[in-house]
Amino acid sequence: MMSMLFLKIFFTPKVSCMAMASPNESPKRGCPCPGDNLAGPDRLRSPRFAFNVPPSSPTFHYQDRPLTPPPMFRNAVLGEHRRRHFQNNNYTANSSTTTTSSHPKVQICLIGAVMFFSILTVIGIPIMLFYVFGPHSPSFSVEQVFFYYPIFYSSPTRFSSLFNITMKVNNPARHIGLFYEHDNSIVASYYGIRLCSGEIPPFFQPPKDEMLVQSPLTGLGVVLPDDVNQKLENDHKKERVPLTLSMMGMVRFKMGSVTSRALLKVSCEMVLDNLMTYTPNIISSSCDSAAGFWFPTIRN
Repeated sequence: MMSMLFLKIFFTPKVSCMAMASPNESPKRGCPCPGDNLAGPDRLRSPRFAFNVPPSSPTFHYQDRPLTPPPMFRNAVLGEHRRRHFQNNNYTANSSTTTTSSHPKVQICLIGAVMFFSILTVIGIPIMLFYVFGPHSPSFSVEQVFFYYPIFYSSPTRFSSLFNITMKVNNPARHIGLFYEHDNSIVASYYGIRLCSGEIPPFFQPPKDEMLVQSPLTGLGVVLPDDVNQKLENDHKKERVPLTLSMMGMVRFKMGSVTSRALLKVSCEMVLDNLMTYTPNIISSSCDSAAGFWFPTIRN
């Protein structure tokens, strides 16, 4: 009996709310089921309040037709599209005009840069090759002093001498030979007073070569002031007689098909123990040499 009652309660067909709704009531809104006496807030909280229509979104229901904007909106979108299109075309035209107008300036800059580096290369390469493979100033050193006859006094204030200077000449250039021309003079002086002079004979020196050169120096009847004469006597007593050798002449060299000349200057400071013996001892000696011509200067 109880089971029959249970089945009757739960399997009794429910009456549709749509059928019970009044004609003026919206079918999209829910209504309470029959037998429910719900009013006020309890109706909203009650689980027995049923809706026979699923909840809908708050948007408009245009599912059955495509979403098309209104005419005014479409016109605004088309106008914005045209405006952007014209702006892009105008920017492209201005950019191409600016680039085209800037082409001559770029070309002028490129031509100027190419010309500058070409001139720099044409001038710089020969100078670099000259300084690397070109001539160097020769170096000199005094090896021996030999008196043919010692210094003698023809009077209290005059003296004469004749001696021979042997010098070692070194050409440090690796590829350039030097031609020592005529009229290369050499002078021996004592405290600025010229005692004797001579010439270096012409010769040729190969690259990276050392050779000995001899030059005779003569001086007859040289007048010495009293103070210089007194210094010479004192230096003889001290066995330290300073002499200065000065040489000047022209040197010719050939580099490829170019032949040029350079002015050669040599200065040597030496100290002898005396000027009275045939082979005086060289206590000390040092030489400086420099050679140069119009461009560039031959370096040591």
